[in-house]
Amino acid sequence: MCLGRVIFDLAFKRHPIEKKLQRGGFIPEKLMGERLPELTATVGKYRKLLKQIPHEELFLETQDGLRLKGWFFDAGSKKTAIIVHGFNSIGWSDGVAQAYRFFERGYNVLISDNRACGESEGKYLTFGIRESEDTARWAELISKRVENGKIVLLGISLGGATVCMCSALDVPGLKAVVADCPYTNMRTEFEFVNKLFLHFIPKRSLDAAERLAKKKLGFDFTTESPLTSIAKAKCPVLFVHGKADTFIPYSTSEELYAACPTEKQLLLVENCGHGGAQLAGDDYFDPIFAFVDRCCED
Repeated sequence: MCLGRVIFDLAFKRHPIEKKLQRGGFIPEKLMGERLPELTATVGKYRKLLKQIPHEELFLETQDGLRLKGWFFDAGSKKTAIIVHGFNSIGWSDGVAQAYRFFERGYNVLISDNRACGESEGKYLTFGIRESEDTARWAELISKRVENGKIVLLGISLGGATVCMCSALDVPGLKAVVADCPYTNMRTEFEFVNKLFLHFIPKRSLDAAERLAKKKLGFDFTTESPLTSIAKAKCPVLFVHGKADTFIPYSTSEELYAACPTEKQLLLVENCGHGGAQLAGDDYFDPIFAFVDRCCED
């Protein structure tokens, strides 16, 4: 049970690790790939550019009473891109390049700190299960602010999984989803990460961690998942994945793509690790904008 509790705590409890991840070292490189320094520099560059754009702080109350914080960049458009960050990160880290490029493209942009991350409240992350509900609430808030607006969701890693789960929800104004390096379900990803670091899958410990999740958070590792949600998608979905991803293999995007019943596209990017497909520059952004711009024309 001891290792099961460790797995549960590491996976679900709030951990202020963003600065540690950015400093580099064995674990980040193992997770993010050898281009981590380049990715870190890109994030830093676009964070500075994004902070120079006038923006407004927004707050949202979740269904279970948490207060989340976001930042809204008003381009005076009917189109809004909502960017969802990854595991134990913040809105001003994952997705700042995407946020800046969307704003340049003429979209309003919302970034936010997920529950149990950054300046938002919460003790536990939920790997997309509650985050997808939170994202739908952000979309509802934006739809009230931008009448007859059109919304695009883009998420990275856990954020990618979150927006996959959003695709099955009734999200106001949602026209398209872009899922960058999402996983299929928690169980499969936890097994993969344990094998990556421990070189074996501790089944009994994962079972124990799952029992704790059921007891404390009310869900198991597979019933609600990006894979089960994407099979019920209600909008077009673009899946993006770096082919050198050693943290979430690109085969997960292939599996999600195969299960998606709506208009869909799969973009696999060579020589890019986890969350690093953006390093391909226009080879990443051009297909994304071609996809979402077309979806927003309807």
